[in-house]
Amino acid sequence: MATLTAGELTSAQRHGKSWWICPYVTSSLFFHFLTIRWHDMLGRPGFRPCTPKKKPPPPPNCGACGPPPLPSPPTLGGKAPSNRPPPPQNGGDKSSNAGFDLNIRFSKFDFVDPESLEPMAGTNNALLPLQPSDYPIGGNLGISMKSSSTAISVTTSDDFGLRGVDEEAFYDAIGGPPTYPNSNPNHPFWTEFVEVMQIQLYRLDDVDNTDILPFKLPDLWADFDLEDVAEAVNDEYPGFWQAWFLEHYFPKMKMDTTIFPFRSLFDFVGGPIRVAAINTWATETVAPINFRAKWSYGRPRPEEVAYLLYTGAIDYTYAPTEASELEAKLHEEHGAKTAPQFTAYDVGSPRHPSWPAMHSAASSASFWMSVVLDMDEYDYCQALLTDYAVSYARTVAGVHYYTDNLDGLNLGQKIVAHYLEDYLVEKYGADRNAARAKIEAKQFDWYNFDPMTCEIRSN
Repeated sequence: MATLTAGELTSAQRHGKSWWICPYVTSSLFFHFLTIRWHDMLGRPGFRPCTPKKKPPPPPNCGACGPPPLPSPPTLGGKAPSNRPPPPQNGGDKSSNAGFDLNIRFSKFDFVDPESLEPMAGTNNALLPLQPSDYPIGGNLGISMKSSSTAISVTTSDDFGLRGVDEEAFYDAIGGPPTYPNSNPNHPFWTEFVEVMQIQLYRLDDVDNTDILPFKLPDLWADFDLEDVAEAVNDEYPGFWQAWFLEHYFPKMKMDTTIFPFRSLFDFVGGPIRVAAINTWATETVAPINFRAKWSYGRPRPEEVAYLLYTGAIDYTYAPTEASELEAKLHEEHGAKTAPQFTAYDVGSPRHPSWPAMHSAASSASFWMSVVLDMDEYDYCQALLTDYAVSYARTVAGVHYYTDNLDGLNLGQKIVAHYLEDYLVEKYGADRNAARAKIEAKQFDWYNFDPMTCEIRSN
């Protein structure tokens, strides 16, 4: 069977690029943001200019944007995933379609020397690709992955960000584990995989046709084509689009005075400064729980599955005909021969598992804004569409499945809802009863949201 090579499944350049945001002047909301580029969180020296995002354009002088990329990625060798039936299971609890799990789990990283970042001889062959028994990540494997691999934010059960957190309760609340590649062509996993591959063809064949999207673009993205949609969520600064939304809409919105105390009739510190802080707090609060879910369940990225189909490592009889045909078209008509080429990005998806999507989990602004602000129907709709667009755009880019997105949105909302009351009371002196009532009233299930009409159906 074919093995997965670094050129196909890894890119150490992924976090040489990493997050950035150029300084921009806001319309009475935020200060200038200092340009920062993180380099695998290692703080290695060396700065170089960066290129602003395609749309909307920031001011031209981006400044010192961070260190250069890592050296060329090492080879990802090792055993191919086994297609032999494991003990009876169905590849995820969300299906009644019996089949057997193909034992394919996220494996898009390499073991490297922590100083030179060169591959460790023999380690990849011994440990990769990962198997279902390797998840949840922990023990000696977790220690090795944290200290000697290119895997991103490996989060184990003893993580300091999870102290006092019942993460399993959050995962159960959003419907439990995801589905995985399965021997049954009718398994729900393949429905999601087909959706990802189909939208890649749409993006490549008819880039201007955003009508194919199953959601209405927010006004901030009104002139985007499909490539713009994909690029909008490519390593942008965390919370970038939610901050952009606040910059444009906050000046005409009001803080909910029944929840917060204020310093004076006109309170800059209690207004824009406060919502900017909440936007950052929400992302930070969600992140460790979300990443623990990723490294607990290890759902493979769509590009990993597409490449295994392309190489024949997944028997074509296991996948539906449509999945095989779409993979073949991407290969034959658009030259997809490596895993990243099945996505919109040169380096493909990031080096952490697919479920739940962090872009989605971090898109909770429409929820917390509806709690701390008095929003009219139009503003609330635009906030919802912004969160949804950031989420689904990762499927447009080919790096996430539909349920990665929706479960991520639900996970982010549930985490923020759980901690928001105490945060508002302890940080800002909010009225606990008023905050609790509004938090309870504003929660909803993203599966009940209609992204074409902005309507939220009853649970």
